[in-house]
Amino acid sequence: MENTEDIRAAARATVPDPGAKMVQKLEGARKDRDRYRRQLGTAETEIEDLRGKLDMVQGIHDIIPEPPVWLAPEPSGKHHGTALFVLSDTHFDEVVKSEEVFGLNAYNREIAEQRLQRAFEGAISLPHHWLGSNLTYDGIVMACAGDLITGEIHDELVESNEAKPPETIEYYLEPMIAGIRMLREEYPNVHIVEVDGNHDRLYKKKRAKGAARDSWSWLFWKILEREFRRFTTVTFQIPDSRDTIFKIYDTKILLHHGDQFRGGSGIAGALTPMHIGDFRKRRKHASAKRYTGKDDLDYDVQLLGHFHHRNSFPGTITVGCLKGYDEYANLGNFPYEPPSQELLIMTPERGITFQAPIWVQDRGAEGW
Repeated sequence: MENTEDIRAAARATVPDPGAKMVQKLEGARKDRDRYRRQLGTAETEIEDLRGKLDMVQGIHDIIPEPPVWLAPEPSGKHHGTALFVLSDTHFDEVVKSEEVFGLNAYNREIAEQRLQRAFEGAISLPHHWLGSNLTYDGIVMACAGDLITGEIHDELVESNEAKPPETIEYYLEPMIAGIRMLREEYPNVHIVEVDGNHDRLYKKKRAKGAARDSWSWLFWKILEREFRRFTTVTFQIPDSRDTIFKIYDTKILLHHGDQFRGGSGIAGALTPMHIGDFRKRRKHASAKRYTGKDDLDYDVQLLGHFHHRNSFPGTITVGCLKGYDEYANLGNFPYEPPSQELLIMTPERGITFQAPIWVQDRGAEGW
């Protein structure tokens, strides 16, 4: 009997309890239910959020915009201004051969005359035609920033120039007179300010003493001053210094060629010597004023050429080159820039109010 009971007990132990299995399934079902409820709640929240966004989008879509009506203001009256025409780095009688500069430029006497004429025409058309007629011009200042002729400071220039410096000076007097006459006809007053450059000097080696007078540029502008002396509306400023300061309204402008600033071979290019040069110029003028009390040494903007590249930053403006890209720039891997001169409009209220290049190149007309 004992063996039979033991066998029955063992059999009962090996047979699963139906009630326990049902409880286990019920617990699993409850967990699934709770998980689905949580998922449903999350989904309902997301649906509600999407409905809100949809309502917002629909609301924006249904809105009919009512923008304010903006109209161009009527001119408040005539304003006064003065044009500032910068002529720089004309390098008269230098020859640039197109085939030596990848076809980027060409330059000779005939091309130089054409570009000079376009520069003078731009000094009239930009202010009068492009800027409208609401500005009354008190006059024009023509600032000549040096390197009038290319000169003979290098042996290669002696060999390749179109003519000798005295011939160059004599030849270009007539086209320059024609340009100044055109300015005189269009503006009530013409003031011409000039400085020499490093190319138009008389000697191969730079000099400090008498540097301004020892230049073909100084002679050229002195001849022109004599030519126009009978006209009271045409005045000249031909300094005996390589720097000069002139004033347009309340803005004082320091004009120099720019060859005093050296360097520029790094990634920053000409910006480095220009920034350093500007600092040194202002330090020099500030110290001179401090010790002498001379107020006429202050300047607001320095204007220069020499780098053959348009560039501006606060307090400094460099202008382009009439000659354009040449063999020296090509071998130095300098960035290309089309030939240009510069036109600025000065106003009593704002000082420099407008600035634009005068593009002077016309390949078709120049025949290259």
